[in-house]
Amino acid sequence: MCEKLQFSKTEIQLGKNQLNITFSTADYNTGCIFMSAFIKQKDKPIPAPFSNEMKLVSVNLVPEKNVTSSSAVVKMLSPLCIRLHKAENNSDRYISVANPDFTEIVKQVIKEQLVESGFDEKLISNFEIKPLNAKKTVVYHYKNYIECSLGSFSINADKSVINYLLKSGIGSRKSAGFGFAELLSEGGEPN
Repeated sequence: MCEKLQFSKTEIQLGKNQLNITFSTADYNTGCIFMSAFIKQKDKPIPAPFSNEMKLVSVNLVPEKNVTSSSAVVKMLSPLCIRLHKAENNSDRYISVANPDFTEIVKQVIKEQLVESGFDEKLISNFEIKPLNAKKTVVYHYKNYIECSLGSFSINADKSVINYLLKSGIGSRKSAGFGFAELLSEGGEPN
């Protein structure tokens, strides 16, 4: 991890010239394709802004933790983004734990995403996610400031649902890097 990050409105300064990136997917074939692509790019310079370049120096397969119970506590390693989209006027609204209706809205949004991903409605009927030690944050994303949440959350659901969320990400804008979570504990409160 980068220890001395400095954020400004337009850039992130790294404390040292090293960066760790974690890629996660719930689909095994997608994971194999990306792993092969990463390995093929190893040790090749990749141009970056301001006369910089990046070089992928190592690729590691991290063992997955599988949840075996129907409850887990997770820590968001990237912000939990919850998007409310209105198709009528193609507008988006983002909410965080600062919203008094957060618990109900996040539950509804994630349940809809699970159904779209092929989960049976009966299997996800008891799904719940609740903030434990979470706070609002604001992220600059594609020329917009969006409200998100960081911190720890409890999830109650079938273990297959929890494992899927840990691999695919939680919430909206996952393909942009939002919603990456780490398992802290299962079956109760964080260790």
